[in-house]
Amino acid sequence: MIEASPAAPKARSLSFVFMVFTGFLAIGIPLPAIVSFVRQELGLGSTLAGLAFGSQSLATILSRHAAGSMVDRHGARPIALAAMPVLLLSTGLYLGSTLTGSAYTLVSLGLLLCGRVFAGIGESFLLISAMVWAINLSGISNSGQVMARQGLAMFLAIGVGGFVGVELMTTSGFASVAFVGGGRSAWRR
Repeated sequence: MIEASPAAPKARSLSFVFMVFTGFLAIGIPLPAIVSFVRQELGLGSTLAGLAFGSQSLATILSRHAAGSMVDRHGARPIALAAMPVLLLSTGLYLGSTLTGSAYTLVSLGLLLCGRVFAGIGESFLLISAMVWAINLSGISNSGQVMARQGLAMFLAIGVGGFVGVELMTTSGFASVAFVGGGRSAWRR
């Protein structure tokens, strides 16, 4: 592994902070709106709303090892660049779930669940690859700083995204949540 010069780590890792921030906006924006969408717009119960909310976390846990293996096998850069379209696909499925609406409730729920699974997979691939890529460029001696910045970007995006998601859901509905969340992923690509 190449060790970076002392001045380089911060500058090099900032682009990865931005990558993680924009990717995690696509995750954070829908979070507060998922339960409302399932309960209010689809008219389904709390159990299915909880399933829709939690399915992303389950997909993240189940895909984390595969993400690490793929980064080790193919390198961080191609996996990081592939993660954003996966997140974009997830928001496209969210949008599709709004188009079928209450006329086809189970189809809407199925599209939403598929979107949540792809969001979990995209989250795993984005976080692992961006972290490894940034550590490779910044040097192993700066790995703690890289991980701290990545964590900051991740939680800042979830926090900001949550606020944006609530506002969008309140004013414009779940379709706007999906559209804006997807725009964040496409913009970074």
